Amino acid sequence: MIAFGLGHAINYGLLWEANHLLDKGGFGLFYTAVLIINILFSPMMGVMLVLARQLAEAGAKHGRPQILAMTWRLLAACARMLPIVLLCSAILALAVSLLGLEAWPVALLIPITVMALVATEILRTSFQGMLLFGWQNAVWLVSNAAQFAFAIGALWLIRGVWPGVAGIFLGALITFTAFLPWFVRASAGARLPSTAVTFALPLLREWPTVIAYSLFILMNNVDILIGYLLLPHSELDVYAASSLLPKAITTVTFVIAQVMLPVVVDQKSSDQPYRRSIVKSVAMTVGLGIAAITVLWIAIPWLQITPLAIRGLDYEMMLTLAVSAVALGAIRTLIVLEIALQRYSIGLAQCGAILVFALACVLAHPSALTIADIYTATTCGFLIVIGILSLALRPSSFQIPRIPLGRPTS
Repeated sequence: MIAFGLGHAINYGLLWEANHLLDKGGFGLFYTAVLIINILFSPMMGVMLVLARQLAEAGAKHGRPQILAMTWRLLAACARMLPIVLLCSAILALAVSLLGLEAWPVALLIPITVMALVATEILRTSFQGMLLFGWQNAVWLVSNAAQFAFAIGALWLIRGVWPGVAGIFLGALITFTAFLPWFVRASAGARLPSTAVTFALPLLREWPTVIAYSLFILMNNVDILIGYLLLPHSELDVYAASSLLPKAITTVTFVIAQVMLPVVVDQKSSDQPYRRSIVKSVAMTVGLGIAAITVLWIAIPWLQITPLAIRGLDYEMMLTLAVSAVALGAIRTLIVLEIALQRYSIGLAQCGAILVFALACVLAHPSALTIADIYTATTCGFLIVIGILSLALRPSSFQIPRIPLGRPTS
């Protein structure tokens, strides 16, 4: 939990420093690029949750050599995908250039950055499967620290968006290179099986988890993407700067879901009522979020007259977005607990909320503050609707039918 918080603190430190280093119009573009990388990477995080469980199961049955063999198999698959990723990078950069946008170097870097992050995440997931949690946390912290160091170093040398993204790529790549020798040495000292256990990604069973998680990441960042498409660069800068601290509220409140998750799962497995625990989790999330808003309300006017000030921050817009961050924290708590109970309707329903928000923004021809207002209204409205439905309908109403794998479905 400490490593999780420290890693995210380093990420926010990177964005704060970029806010001070980039010229007017640059920070909003850099922030958008970072969020696009996170959105593209989010499905892999869902897949990694499945693979982590399979690695642990293989290790329990066949020992650590089996996990090492499976890890090399995954890395080999990434190597085979590299030419396709490079081709996608070139096509994306060409398309962006033909559209007359100035961000083609960033478009070139984004796919390969995602690939470097995936390769690093495979190593971290493998450590988790071997129950080497110290090494797992080390990969997470070193990766974030390296991305910070190389991105900020690049921005100091060249003030532009693409050097910062290139620094993130180099940080992920160097982290992968630094930890890969551990696997080389461990494999050399172990008798690896001639054939690794085959990975099985049961899509019929796991796709709702991956999609629900990815949709939340998109919903949490869709306002920045819409702002990039609809706002001038100067206004996007203001919006990005004003959303920096509210996004941190959504990250901080995730701790409630992590704490309550095993409690709800245990209650369900023991046939005990768990709805009160879910309501309590949401109430605690909202309470923690309101406390964070209070801190921002009191501290930001003072912070903005110090050297730590966030350039371009609009106080009113920040407080508006902070309210949406509290709603998003509660939505994520519901989604995580719902996934644990093998129900996915709230997670999948986010698609409708995202479409409503995007359509409202297009029709409104908005300013930065209008986007903030629409985003807050959408997230709060979605939370109210799913809250009412969750209380009014029976739990079984929210369950997606499970299709047994390997059996006829007819």
